Amino acid sequence: MSHPVEPAPVEGITRPGYEAVRTAFAENLASGQELGAHFAVYRHGEALVDLWGGRLARDPARPIAQDSLYTIFSATKGIVAMCFALLVERGKISYDEPVATYWPEFASHGKGGITVGELLSHQGGLPTTRIPATIADYYAHDGVAAALAGQEPYFRPGV
Repeated sequence: MSHPVEPAPVEGITRPGYEAVRTAFAENLASGQELGAHFAVYRHGEALVDLWGGRLARDPARPIAQDSLYTIFSATKGIVAMCFALLVERGKISYDEPVATYWPEFASHGKGGITVGELLSHQGGLPTTRIPATIADYYAHDGVAAALAGQEPYFRPGV
């Protein structure tokens, strides 16, 4: 019979005025919704908040450390959003234009009306490819792009 492991304490720094962040971080870990986490906020190169706590998923007996490594999913979404915002600001692309305006192959299988904004906000019906893809496939780009262009949406776009 296994016994639950007690949550690891929250470690790190919180500058004055950011105590509520530490409290929220600790409450999140205590809720059991997260096994372990690390959260940091920097401003002008200065750490305002740098917190870690909880336990490692692969080894729940080990607490999260300041230098623990994490697998991060969807971390590029914010960067992609900023890049598209710059393109829109510069008049190079429009959120309201169909993706096929810029990528004609994308229009196949009823996707011709999906706008850039719908695709970026996960309303295009294409959360993933229908064919299995490895991380190496995503790094290579062209095969995954062709798979997305050549498939039909999983659900009705715009929803």
